[in-house]
Amino acid sequence: MSNLAVTTEGQAILAEHYNEEQWATLKSNYVVGELLMPCCNTPAIPKTSPNFLQFFAHYSDECATSPESVWHLKTKGDVCSVLNSQNISVELERGGKSPSGTWIADVYFEYKGRRIAIEIQKSYQQLNTYLKRQEKYKEGGVEAYWLLYRPRYMTLIKSLGKHRIKNDFGGSFPSEGYISPCLPELPIAYFDTENTPPIVKGAGFLNCSIDSWVRAIISRKFVCVDNIWKVS
Repeated sequence: MSNLAVTTEGQAILAEHYNEEQWATLKSNYVVGELLMPCCNTPAIPKTSPNFLQFFAHYSDECATSPESVWHLKTKGDVCSVLNSQNISVELERGGKSPSGTWIADVYFEYKGRRIAIEIQKSYQQLNTYLKRQEKYKEGGVEAYWLLYRPRYMTLIKSLGKHRIKNDFGGSFPSEGYISPCLPELPIAYFDTENTPPIVKGAGFLNCSIDSWVRAIISRKFVCVDNIWKVS
């Protein structure tokens, strides 16, 4: 069950944006294959629960998604929902090119001349990979922001701390006994779905709703201060 589906062109479709009559029309006229489930690219079917909840379901049996994949799908849907509430058109899995290679953005949108990607990272990757992917976006004129699965964030923060000790402090732990564990060139936070409601968190006591975090990106208020990414 998901509130999110995509067209074959990658356009995000949210069930919550249909009123009852529009949803009934969609279900009546729908042709299998016109919409896909983002988790596995199989056909999505518009349905209504006994409690009148509108949602998309897999055409065949529910796909065998891991908790990480469920998190990835829900997070995409929540980000798209905020953007659509601002009348911002969203594309999923949007590809592009830069001088050093290609990129594919989980969530891509354009706003007032800005090109923005939100990467929703559920799987492990090395710090070097984050930095290389970030550089590709920069070369392509795209602002990129990272929203991580909590275990991935915790691992990345440790790597960032080691990176700063080596590159900013000459390999020695600073005398003040604390390292701000972020880099200005890598905007990061994590989405804690164990909270009710889910919360975007990060170093330096970052703690806000997904709505506030996405709006902060739009308004240029998700900023790095003293090597900590925060909502100003």
